[in-house]
Amino acid sequence: MNRQELTEILRQYKEETGMNLRLVREDGRTVVSTWSLRGQLLQWLLEEGDAPGDDDVLMQDVLNSLAAEISEGCALLLVEGDELPQSVVQEAAGGILAGQLVEDACTADREGRSILLIRNTGEGLREASDFLQSGLEVETMSRVRIAASRPFTDPISVPEAYREARMGLLALHTFTDGASVRLYTDLGLTLAALQLSPEDARMYLHSCLGEHGEDVLTDSELMRTARVFWNTGLNAAETARQLCVHRNTLNYRLEKICRLSGRDIKRFEDAAAFWLAALLWERLAKSNAGISAGV
Repeated sequence: MNRQELTEILRQYKEETGMNLRLVREDGRTVVSTWSLRGQLLQWLLEEGDAPGDDDVLMQDVLNSLAAEISEGCALLLVEGDELPQSVVQEAAGGILAGQLVEDACTADREGRSILLIRNTGEGLREASDFLQSGLEVETMSRVRIAASRPFTDPISVPEAYREARMGLLALHTFTDGASVRLYTDLGLTLAALQLSPEDARMYLHSCLGEHGEDVLTDSELMRTARVFWNTGLNAAETARQLCVHRNTLNYRLEKICRLSGRDIKRFEDAAAFWLAALLWERLAKSNAGISAGV
């Protein structure tokens, strides 16, 4: 059976089911696909990590067209949900993000997660990602996670953008802070916590918090206090307001954290060191429990 016959079989199946399909070789490279030309280009870029050769005139034309359209900036969104077909994501996203979605620039990765390009940079990217995530959950009645790359202006940056979005998705799986959307630009210390080896993470925990650090990390009240204090930029008044506690109560908890961990988290350097340790602790705890994100 030749490529043209395979393409026709997949096309007929798409007409019957509304689902895009692709046939891949053992090495993961696409043989035939029912995606749009831009979707096929995204697959090429992800699989090959480079632009199509000069001999592939069609893909070169698609590349040039996409480059012109995203020259002012776009980001890659990686969308994950339970039994969430890419066709559903694409159709819903087209309505939810009307005018922001780069037309036909969509595909799915090998794990079945949807890949979209969105015309958005700066603060608008978070708003759009949150809006899409909540809209998809309402429409599909299932849990949806979205990770976004840094903005880029050249299709050749798609593989790197995909790696950034995968790192954001890994953060969503690893840290139980209730988030459903992650922007790569906001990962901060989380990125370091994900990239340290387990051995280096354990060494850091021991050197940072000493013998009694575990007493803080396993105390839910102290950790909730530390999390809010960190998220408010070490703002004691705002932390006390969000926790609905008196300032004296907050000061008592912060002093207890300092006494047990040796880190005065009212100082930025100690707060950053402590929060990295907390992220590493959570990551190691989840790993030891046999939970793997597989992203």
